Amino acid sequence: MGLDTFHAHSDPFYNECRAYGRLHESHLNGEVAVRAYGYITIAAKEIQRLGREFQVDDWEGNAWEEYYAWDEDAYLFRAIVKDLIRDDTLWTHKTVKRMKRDLLLMREQGIFPLDIQSKNYKDGLLVDLSVAMTTPHYYLDMCPDRVYEQVIEHDLYSFDQMVKKAGVKTWVTAYNKEYLKKLRPRESTRVHYAK
Repeated sequence: MGLDTFHAHSDPFYNECRAYGRLHESHLNGEVAVRAYGYITIAAKEIQRLGREFQVDDWEGNAWEEYYAWDEDAYLFRAIVKDLIRDDTLWTHKTVKRMKRDLLLMREQGIFPLDIQSKNYKDGLLVDLSVAMTTPHYYLDMCPDRVYEQVIEHDLYSFDQMVKKAGVKTWVTAYNKEYLKKLRPRESTRVHYAK
């Protein structure tokens, strides 16, 4: 595996691009997570101009300056353009049931958010997929079986912990080993790379 592949699967921006791309392909964009419209980039020379205009002198600790000197046309600021949702999640049985359904739909599409916590939900929709793994993913394809199972079960366990912490009285749970076995059969999804 090359460094480019590793970078493309570990960069938060690319993680969201892959996840939202899959949601778009599956006609689930805006249904199971906040709607995404695309992305924007800002070149290094534009960052400098914006910094002067708005008196911003600390863009990620000025790490951009190192790159700016190297290539003023480099795109250093990247962001996914999404709907703005101002409302926090109203924690009810009905909302939790829908959120679980949405999480399971994402997983059926090969998207594993891996950062299920209440701060990443607005109005019952997931708004942050920056650490998501979307299949095919080199790590899921190459990791040992025990680790693979832990990774794909993580979201469901985290979902149940989030609901418990929110204090919602509900019978809805996401973590179910029998369901997991049906959801994603091992033989058909793992890619074996030549060594």
